[in-house]
Amino acid sequence: MGIPEVFRMAASTAVVTGSGLAPVRWPGRIAASVAYGETGVPAAPAVEGHPGKLILLETSKGSLIVFAGRTHLYEGGEAGGAAAAAASLGCRRIILTHAAGSLKRSLPVGSWLAPSGAVSLPWSVLDECGGRPTVSARLRKSAAAAALAAGIEVRGGTIYWTPGPMYETPAEASAAALMGADAATMSLLPELCAAAENGLEVASLAFITNFAPSVKGCPTGHEEVLKAGRKGSQELFRMLPELAGI
Repeated sequence: MGIPEVFRMAASTAVVTGSGLAPVRWPGRIAASVAYGETGVPAAPAVEGHPGKLILLETSKGSLIVFAGRTHLYEGGEAGGAAAAAASLGCRRIILTHAAGSLKRSLPVGSWLAPSGAVSLPWSVLDECGGRPTVSARLRKSAAAAALAAGIEVRGGTIYWTPGPMYETPAEASAAALMGADAATMSLLPELCAAAENGLEVASLAFITNFAPSVKGCPTGHEEVLKAGRKGSQELFRMLPELAGI
């Protein structure tokens, strides 16, 4: 097993799609596509809403390597497998898209967030990358500008990372908000670590799929996230060519 040679040195930018955010169709031309299971890197995801395909996409503004779907830390695999694979293919930067739950009414479902960083309680995950990884201010600004060029406004803020697989309780969500977070996710922090380990410039685009239970007063389910993600996937379709051009 291994990644086909056609992917090597084919693009400078990689994009990872989050829960339900992989578009049904892709902008431009698919030059190559392979299932994660046929490559061994990254591991094939088991969660619905993550197709598990590596795609070489040729758009009107450049080429992208797209990791359609991710493996989360709670699945027991390499949560940063996409970053390691992207670096091995010659990418210099990676944009991590993911679903997130809003921790405040002022950040509604359907919004996009370009976080400046992440906070978390289980800091032990950071031991593996030797410190607290940071989002690239330059790439974050470029990703937000690319979204705006596609007609999509992106807000700033901070993401709270929880290891999952369970959604945060009302008490946990309230604590995350007190820490200064605007939204919560199960995706971002280990992948920031992996990007730093592999020398990649990294930024994140979070799509708000739901309100946290501390805000809406009832639990969140994965079906709710996937349903909301359909709108996000349509907007990501418009963003991808712009992201290829940064």
